[in-house]
Amino acid sequence: MSIRWQCICVDSTDPSRIAPFWEQALGWRRTYDSPDEIVLEPPVGSPEDGVSPDLLFLRVPEEQPIPLATFQTTHEVGTTVVMFADIADSTALTERLGDLAFRAKARELDDALRSMIRREGGNVIDAKTLGDGVLATFPSASHAMTAALASAAIGQFAFLEKRTHYQ
Repeated sequence: MSIRWQCICVDSTDPSRIAPFWEQALGWRRTYDSPDEIVLEPPVGSPEDGVSPDLLFLRVPEEQPIPLATFQTTHEVGTTVVMFADIADSTALTERLGDLAFRAKARELDDALRSMIRREGGNVIDAKTLGDGVLATFPSASHAMTAALASAAIGQFAFLEKRTHYQ
C-alpha cells in the first residue's frame, strides 16, 4: 500500500519570507517562483526526488486566525495546518487483497496514523465522508510535515507492498 502526497500547501501572507527558510533547511530547489506562490522540490537525483511531496507556499490576502473549535480540535485560535492522507489505488488494492483483508489492513493503518498524528501534536478530524482517508490539523507546518513524512513510512509497512509513492 502507498500513501500519496502530491504537495504540502503552506498559506502565508508573504511566501517569499517563509519559503527561503525551508529551502535552506531542507536543501531543496526552487522550481517555481512568483509573488503569489513558490514551489520547492527535492534535489534531482536525491533519495527524496520523486518520492517526497513538493512544498507549495501560497499567498493569502491577510493573516486571519481560524477558530479551531469549528474543526473540533484542541488547538488554540491561530495558525492551523490541515493534512489529509489517503490510501493510493485502494480500489485495485481491494480487488487484489479481497474486501475483508483490505478493510482489516485499512483499519490497522488508520489506527497507526491516528496514533502518530496525536504523537506529532495533531488532532484527527472525524468525518464520515473521508472513505479510507485521515484528516488532521496541526499547530504548525513543521508538525504537519513531520507527520506527513511519518505517514509515508507507516503506509509503506501497512500492506504487503514495500514502497512509498507520492504524486
